[in-house]
Amino acid sequence: MGVTLKKIMVRQLVVIGLMAALCLVSNYFSIPIPIGIDKSRIHLGNVFCILSAFMLGPVGGGFAAGIGAFFYDVFAGYGAECVITFVNKFLMAFVCGGLLKLLTRAGELPQFQLIWRRVVASVAGCLTYVALYMTKSYITLYLESNIGEAVDRSAAIWATVAGKGYISLVNGLIAVVVANLIYSSIAAALKKQHLSI
Repeated sequence: MGVTLKKIMVRQLVVIGLMAALCLVSNYFSIPIPIGIDKSRIHLGNVFCILSAFMLGPVGGGFAAGIGAFFYDVFAGYGAECVITFVNKFLMAFVCGGLLKLLTRAGELPQFQLIWRRVVASVAGCLTYVALYMTKSYITLYLESNIGEAVDRSAAIWATVAGKGYISLVNGLIAVVVANLIYSSIAAALKKQHLSI
């Protein structure tokens, strides 16, 4: 019993590490987009955050997503924001994985029901991230402005945050579609290895 539990724990840690690496690397596949007084990008990072949630559940998926995004920020020169990014991506996968677990707790479900439940869970995770990212963007842009300039720049800040929100929604849509397509194609193999919710 102890050996089996230890094997499961080691395998979980290995898969968390693998998914964190995929979350990190997939962020490099991106297109930068200038937005108002700042910039954003379309990327594939959220795809693997959602896949992590599908495979590892809320906590394991959250850690994989958070760790991968954290190290991307460190390596890409956004070190000052890496802890916030960890929390935001963790919560994205946590909400997705938690909701999926809740929606599928009935046991064996027909394939079409599983698919729409994964779509609903992934949309919820992505919308959670968009809300958190827009909030962080507004606070960061506001604090970067001088207090005297903040009122004058308010329109520019809101326009930039709205643009970032739009790009985040595009990234979310990409994540929902691509993660569900990938997962559907490997679901049977993952289930055999007990690597799915």
